[in-house]
Amino acid sequence: MKDTLTIRLKAGLGSCLMLDGAKNTFDFLFPGNYAQYDYRMTDIVTLDEESAYVIEFVQKSGIDIPLYKGSVYINTSDFAIIQAEFEINPDYISKSREDFVANPSHGYSIWPVSVKYNVSYRKIGERYFLNHARGELNFSAKQKKKLFNSSFEVFFELAVTDIRLENVTRFDRDDIAPVHSIFSKTITRYDPDFWGTQDFLKPEDNLLLALKNMKVKLQEFGK
Repeated sequence: MKDTLTIRLKAGLGSCLMLDGAKNTFDFLFPGNYAQYDYRMTDIVTLDEESAYVIEFVQKSGIDIPLYKGSVYINTSDFAIIQAEFEINPDYISKSREDFVANPSHGYSIWPVSVKYNVSYRKIGERYFLNHARGELNFSAKQKKKLFNSSFEVFFELAVTDIRLENVTRFDRDDIAPVHSIFSKTITRYDPDFWGTQDFLKPEDNLLLALKNMKVKLQEFGK
């Protein structure tokens, strides 16, 4: 009989919203952390019909704690951040195990292999709003007394499809999902007829591709 290992990503709305670097300043853009990173401009590209500087960053040599590396895309006209792609430095990711692995399965050793994030913003009028956020996490697991490892990939994702700035009112408490809830535990029953003839996304669908097919305008998310 083949052994089975099930893992659950502890992520909900809170995890996605924490990636909003405009409200929760990205670690690599926090002024107090500048001394820990090296920055350099590498290119000028076009994103969603806007020109952007590409600023690459990586932790300084000699710092041996798990920090980030990646790229920030800054609008050339108003200097707003329109996208950020970053990951935990692969050289030190093994030291971040406690941050990502909770309650490991008995008899297994589990550790992160890669942790990557992508966040983009969209300009509406004179303001920028969160457009898309995605986290991709890869883990390796090894059962005691077994020769080979098993690899797992999990992700969480949020896409903002509509923003309304006029006549804004709060949702009723009963209509609000707790930001720290785990959806797989919150949703205990699924009614396939609930949405009727309306468009809806299946959990296994590629989020951005499905929204594109629905003609919802979003910035492209590069893999």
